[in-house]
Amino acid sequence: MKPSLRLLLVLMVTGILFALAGCGEDSVQDRIPSGGGSSGGGGPPYNIGNDVPFFFGTINFSIGFLQAKGPLTVPTPTNVIKLAVMVNATQIAGNLRMALYADSLGYPGALVVGSVVQAIPAGAGVHEFSVTPTAIPAGTYWFAHYHDVMLSMDVDGASETYIAVGGYAVGDPLPGTFPATLPGPINKSNWYIVVQD
Repeated sequence: MKPSLRLLLVLMVTGILFALAGCGEDSVQDRIPSGGGSSGGGGPPYNIGNDVPFFFGTINFSIGFLQAKGPLTVPTPTNVIKLAVMVNATQIAGNLRMALYADSLGYPGALVVGSVVQAIPAGAGVHEFSVTPTAIPAGTYWFAHYHDVMLSMDVDGASETYIAVGGYAVGDPLPGTFPATLPGPINKSNWYIVVQD
């Protein structure tokens, strides 16, 4: 075999082996974690919060209250793009609004971002409401909601902090600062935020 033909054959086999081993340029790029860079907004969306279904029991959150749950730890700077709840099969159709508040000394403080009021159908489901993409630093946050029907959710055996303030109809604007009232423990329910680095 001519040396030039032998060299060409070696190069072809080497290229095939590199491709099979995942060492080509495209494969290496695929293994580089996306997101977290200085430009931001380029990575895949992911959830932070209670996004794995609970089966310990159920709870119905009342009408007429602005309700906050947390705290929620956001480990790195990111961008909030959706707010979400998971409801169970006993949910009746109604309207829901969600919000994210910054922490202030272990209590919900300033409003970060909120959704518009949206209709939810009867029955079990995951409801992710898009919000204006909002950059947030790493830190502690609180998830809030209010609605014109009972919000029926499954809960965990572990607890989280719960704060409810009466006098809020679903069409009322979100307060810029969460109203002061006493917190208490409640079973964790399925809520989370969707973010994108």
